[in-house]
Amino acid sequence: MNGLTCKSAIAKAMNGITKYIGGLTKHTIQLDVVFNNTVTACTAYQRDDNAASITGCVSLPVLDDDTIVEKSFYEKLVAYTAHEILHPLLTNFDVFQQAGSRGYGDLLNCAEDVFIEAHSSRRVWQAGAVPMLGRAMARLMDEAQAQGGWHTGDPNSAAWTLKCLGYIDVVKYPELQRFRPFIMKGLALNPELHRRIKLVLDEVERQLTHYSENAVTHHLL
Repeated sequence: MNGLTCKSAIAKAMNGITKYIGGLTKHTIQLDVVFNNTVTACTAYQRDDNAASITGCVSLPVLDDDTIVEKSFYEKLVAYTAHEILHPLLTNFDVFQQAGSRGYGDLLNCAEDVFIEAHSSRRVWQAGAVPMLGRAMARLMDEAQAQGGWHTGDPNSAAWTLKCLGYIDVVKYPELQRFRPFIMKGLALNPELHRRIKLVLDEVERQLTHYSENAVTHHLL
């Protein structure tokens, strides 16, 4: 497909997902999709819990109308969209901003990414997107391995390792299970880092269990 067709398909998917999840959560969700991001993807929104409404936009990578879009890139855009839709519903941004001001925003963001995708998967919010989310993450993990800069026992890679292991052990994407031996081999060299990552993922699992029915309004990770 070309870029124009791809953008139309993403916008249609966005509309369908937000209406479906909005019906499940009793929120009116109006999120537009724009292709103006030069790096990855992000969400800007306003949330009004009194009115049960969320408005804003998901920003995706720039895409020219006449660009030929490969299937893998289309899947990455769908995965980005599906992921970003979940943040306004499930992320407690007051807590997230506090974490950023204290210097551990990246770690909390990765833990939060695990939470939102695990919750979505367990509640079957985005069944059609789940395989694409797994495949898109597998490609990113392959790239990280190939570039040689991902050392799972290195504290400098802690946030990324936390996220990847969370997607393997908590979200349980089948496409990612092949990375577990690599991650665990590196973490064996740093037992303290492994212990700390496990504590965080245990807390994510506890949050998923504790807030399984009311995560939209009560999530306080």
